[in-house]
This record gives sequence, C-alpha cells and structure tokens, in this order.
Amino acid sequence: MKFFFGDSRCKYQKGNVMLQTEFPFYEPGNLVNGLIYLEIHQGVNAKHIELEVKGSEKTSFVRHWTETHGEGENARTVNRHEKLKHKQTIISWKGTCFEIPNRYLAPGVYSLPFQFTLPPNLPSSLYF
Repeated sequence: MKFFFGDSRCKYQKGNVMLQTEFPFYEPGNLVNGLIYLEIHQGVNAKHIELEVKGSEKTSFVRHWTETHGEGENARTVNRHEKLKHKQTIISWKGTCFEIPNRYLAPGVYSLPFQFTLPPNLPSSLYF
C-alpha cells in the first residue's frame, strides 16, 4: 500500500487515510460517490468516521480609472487603480460515513463508501 498512500498529506501517527471519488470533477446537484481508504497501524478508539466537505469561491480584479485635477492649463490627469477581491464559503457539509462497532478500529486496511449530493446552487469552477 506504500504506492497508494505515497502522498505525505495522507500519513498520520496511527495510520494513513486517502479519499477517492468516482469522477475527477462534479457539477452542482450531482451525486458524489467515493471511497475512504484507511490503513490503521495502531488500534484507534473512535465512535465513527466523518467526512467534511468545504468549499469557497474567490474573485479579484484590478479596477482602473482616470481622474482630472485642476482646470485649464493647471489641469493634470492622474491614472489610478485598485485591486478588489472577495471570498465566500459556498459549501460546508459534514456527515457520518461509518459507525465503528464497539468504538474500536483495529489495525488493518479498510475501504469505506460514501455518498452525498452537491447543492444545486453551487457555482461551476472557473479559472480566468
């Protein structure tokens, strides 16, 4: 399993965790299916496995404008600009994927399915 959990972000003190979705991208309102892979090295006391999905959108642009100061021969033109940006959370969802029997997850390799529906009002991805 070393290849599968090769990314350092998957590694934790008592084991490894990785998530894989059915498709590489989704649209608003789609059903998301996937698997959570766990490789437990030391037993873990836990009640359940939760999946949390968070997403945000960001936008920024530079606004340019010209100002004229003074009148007649004393008039001068000044070019101005400012960067405008905004960020907001567009999805924040948490759900239980798996209840752990006896509240103890023994060492081993696990594959846990999950499924949820994306909200219909999410914006589509855009990088411009």
